[in-house]
This record gives sequence, structure tokens and C-alpha cells, in this order.
Amino acid sequence: MQDATSPLAGRPAESLGFEDIVYEKRDWVARVTINRPEAYNAYTTHTLAELRDAFRDAAHDDGVAVLVLLIGSAVALIAALLQQETGSVPRSGTTAGQRRTTSSAVEQVVVPVVSVEAFDPEGSGTPGENNRLVAASHDGDPATAWRTEGYLRQDFGTKRGVGLAITLDRARALNRMEITSPSIGWAASVYVLDAVPPAPPQGQPVAVVDSISGDRSIPLRGQRGRVVLLWITRLGSGGPPYRVDVAELRLLGDP
Repeated sequence: MQDATSPLAGRPAESLGFEDIVYEKRDWVARVTINRPEAYNAYTTHTLAELRDAFRDAAHDDGVAVLVLLIGSAVALIAALLQQETGSVPRSGTTAGQRRTTSSAVEQVVVPVVSVEAFDPEGSGTPGENNRLVAASHDGDPATAWRTEGYLRQDFGTKRGVGLAITLDRARALNRMEITSPSIGWAASVYVLDAVPPAPPQGQPVAVVDSISGDRSIPLRGQRGRVVLLWITRLGSGGPPYRVDVAELRLLGDP
């Protein structure tokens, strides 16, 4: 039995395995974001169940002082969650016909990939970054992986980053990138471009993700392009040597 004076501890956010939401806890703040871009972030009863579980976890974690809910219609969602808690399952604030229309408004597909290449524009010595392993990043087998080379510092020290450049069959509007990775505590930016750049990427990335631990789904907000660059800016913990393993990459977007 837990002592009354003992601090409460929720579960690691990445261990909860949410599908419809992104749940992050850092620096006393828990952030909950609906992540269903293929349906314009329309919610379902499954989404509501995940939100309920995230709220409960945050409430039982003394490391969380603030809960930030990133939602377009917070009042309706909170009302629906309260109804669900009392046993009345809501119909998400819309009719079934309206939900079907919203969900089918943008059909989401796995985007065909023409090639994936290691991206190391500031490297020295032999060009590339474990080029022989690149195919393992998108071979459909999570037991195999591309990995960065090993570095003495998590911030690389001698360069700004490395990554993977993914070339698609044509320019497409992209909804999200799904990453399967066993690495803990790494960070990356995602750029959607017209071509593979000759130097480290410039300008504003579509997404910046910190403290990646395990698998991650990254919203790309419909950004259009033919090349997607996963630019790794901080390596995983556990070193030295520090590195990042990417077991699978998948892009979802419009047909």
C-alpha cells in the first residue's frame, strides 16, 4: 500500500500506446493533442477513451502541474468525456452521417517511396552515414534498422546533424510521418522539400520533435513536397557512443 506522503507517479507517456492522440509529459507540463489529420482531427469514442486515460494518468502523476489540451473544440470534448464517465457514450457531437463525411473527406494512403538516402552534408571522411543500412529503415521489418554512426556527444559536436532524405514518387500533400525506433531521448526536425538539399536544411521545419522515446507519429499538416527530410539534431541517450536507430519510416498523405 502506498504511503500517503509518497509522491504519485504516472506511467511513462510513451508506454501508453495511444493511437488517436499524442501525449507528452515534460517540465511539469502534460500536453495532449488529438492526432487524426486524416479526419481533420474529428474525434470518435476511441479518441475520447484515450483522452480519458491520459487525463487520469496526469491526475495521478505528481510530476504534472499543468495539463495543456490542444483541441479545436475543447468545450464539446470535455462535455462528451463527462458524459462518458457517467455511462452515456456520446456520439461525438455530430450525427453518424456527419462523422462519415468528415472521415472520408480526405482519404489517407501510405505514400509510395522511390528512394531513401542517408543525409550527412557536414560529414568528413567516407561520404554518407551508414549507407549500407539505409534499406533497413523502410523494409517493413521492425527487427532491422538504419542507425547513425556513433558520436561522443549527443549534440554531435562536430556537425549540426544527420538524417534520412526520403524521395516520393511525386509531390504530395502529406499528413504525417510514422517512425518506429528503439532509441530514447533523441530529437529531430522534419522538412518537406522539393529536392534533397546540398547543405543542412534552412528555413522553418514542418515539425520539431524533442525527447523522442520509442515510436512516434509526427503531424505534417498537409505540407506539399516530393522530398521529406528527417533531420536528427540530438542523438539518443545511453552513450557514448551516442546514436539513433530508425527501424521503420512511413509517410501518409493524400492519394
